[in-house]
Amino acid sequence: MRTAHDVYFTVDDVAAFGRLLRRRNHPVSTSPLGLIADRPRLGVTGRQAPAETGGDLTGLDHLVFTCDDRDAAVALFAGTFDLDFRLDQQIAPSATVADSRQLFFRRDDLIVEVVATPNPQSATEPSVVLWGVAWRSSDVDASHARLTEAGST
Repeated sequence: MRTAHDVYFTVDDVAAFGRLLRRRNHPVSTSPLGLIADRPRLGVTGRQAPAETGGDLTGLDHLVFTCDDRDAAVALFAGTFDLDFRLDQQIAPSATVADSRQLFFRRDDLIVEVVATPNPQSATEPSVVLWGVAWRSSDVDASHARLTEAGST
């Protein structure tokens, strides 16, 4: 079973964006960081000064999600959260993955990648799950060694 992770997009006005999300049928509730929805666990938080990452990690490059419905992913990220829809490309078909799409969205310097693989047996509500996080690093070898030593692969 996968663990649901909360993902927050930063906005200038949390209250105003919360009203917009509700009008776009993405009901949110108050959380310690801002506003978050139950399914999928996406919300908004206020902009803050960039944190000093220190060491080899210099920032967040992109988030990777999986979704079983391409159109639902476009509606959620572009239509609901106002991310700029930049690219839709087919993933090379294989015996196990047919009709999969790779979608890319952008807001400011954050890239959101969605791997959309149709699942005819999925529940009535599309499943959107955070699959991975890609960091920017000033020293990839040092980052890899440190994360491997910490048990992160």
